[in-house]
Amino acid sequence: MKFYSVILFLLLNLVRWSQDWSNIEDLVAPFPDVPVIDVTKAMIEQKYDAVKMHKLSESFYVSVGFESLPESFWEKYFFFMFLLF
Repeated sequence: MKFYSVILFLLLNLVRWSQDWSNIEDLVAPFPDVPVIDVTKAMIEQKYDAVKMHKLSESFYVSVGFESLPESFWEKYFFFMFLLF
């Protein structure tokens, strides 16, 4: 049980702190005068989901020389997604 508690703590911490740049957005926005492009509609039309986005990211990293993710990643990934949602 201790193992799962640590994992859950780390996941909740990632969810809480990751991807929130709103407090410094004005300092780090690369092109502040360019309007934001919302790609949500295009992603929905192309049937993107979390797995497809991860696979696309993985293909990029493999293309620049990194190794593919092991099968255990995908087994554990779905387990973690179950915990979060």
